[in-house]
Amino acid sequence: MSERPIPHQNTFIQEISEEAIQTPSTYHLSVAEGARCVELKRKLGKQPARLQGVKRGTVDTYSRQSRNTFLKKLLAINYPSMGNPAFYTLTYPGMYSEDPRQWKRDLHLFFVRLTKEYPDTSATWRLEPQRRGAPHFCGFLWGVKDMDTIEGKRKFSQLWYDVVGSGDERHLRAGTQIDANCDTIQKIYYQAKYQTKEEKGTKKESFDYPVGRYWGFIGRSRIKSHLEEIEIPQSMYFKVRRILRQKLSKRTNRKRYQEIIKGSEAGLWAEMSDKAILKLMNWIIDEEEKEPPIEIRKARIEKMTELEEYEQEQVMKRYERKKEKKMKKGAEGERVERARATRNENELVWMMKR
Repeated sequence: MSERPIPHQNTFIQEISEEAIQTPSTYHLSVAEGARCVELKRKLGKQPARLQGVKRGTVDTYSRQSRNTFLKKLLAINYPSMGNPAFYTLTYPGMYSEDPRQWKRDLHLFFVRLTKEYPDTSATWRLEPQRRGAPHFCGFLWGVKDMDTIEGKRKFSQLWYDVVGSGDERHLRAGTQIDANCDTIQKIYYQAKYQTKEEKGTKKESFDYPVGRYWGFIGRSRIKSHLEEIEIPQSMYFKVRRILRQKLSKRTNRKRYQEIIKGSEAGLWAEMSDKAILKLMNWIIDEEEKEPPIEIRKARIEKMTELEEYEQEQVMKRYERKKEKKMKKGAEGERVERARATRNENELVWMMKR
């Protein structure tokens, strides 16, 4: 007799489970030095077959997942070491090209010229539409001196004006803005902001047609951002995840929190202050010292495996009972229908005889 599959079982989850059994998962904690990002990861020992060789598609919108990736990278920058960044904006005049490739070329050429003036230039950039539909760039800027002076701001504006080549004097005066003493945390969330259709009203966060990437980095090698990753035991992984969930539950509404938790099986991340990260790391060190010996941990894993096998067996039994009950109910229904048809036929014959 062939073995029947468990009802309603997801084949993708079944494939991951088989891979995890053959090559157990590892659990990792990533912390960036001087940054405000803590990330938990659960890595499979071997990538499932259906995920191998998957290519990224064309970027056609600024999704929540893209926003989270950008926000995580911004929070992972070592701002104390890099220094307080300047916040800049680049806008187009009344007449502008509708070709997204031209916008990216303008941005690239602008930073090429700026790097010639200031060799230590590094930056982040974010593309978004204005209410009138024109492209708008904003981001952080490091390594550019004198941006807090009138002369420095004039030079910055002149570079963007020459790249766009509009010839409009109003664009020279209002095409750029730069804040050399910005609130870094506030501007991080401003850059990575994402609004749903219900939240944004008439303000769009993405274009109605594919424009390629919505964010990126300039001079990435000069941006100090390094996540230190350490492997932690499975028990520690779930303890830390519980702490991160508690922090997220206090910062988000219930609906958004449920969306985050639904997709957190493979990991979770959160923004934390330097003090909170240090406190978490000290707590992890203390908990690791309390961890039981490897023999006890192996015995617990074996016990958990036995429980999982028992639960799977119970699921199969319940499935068989439900099927048997359904078959009996079907047979009983057929018998009732036959009896009802016979009774109706007898009544019809009796009426004809009368």
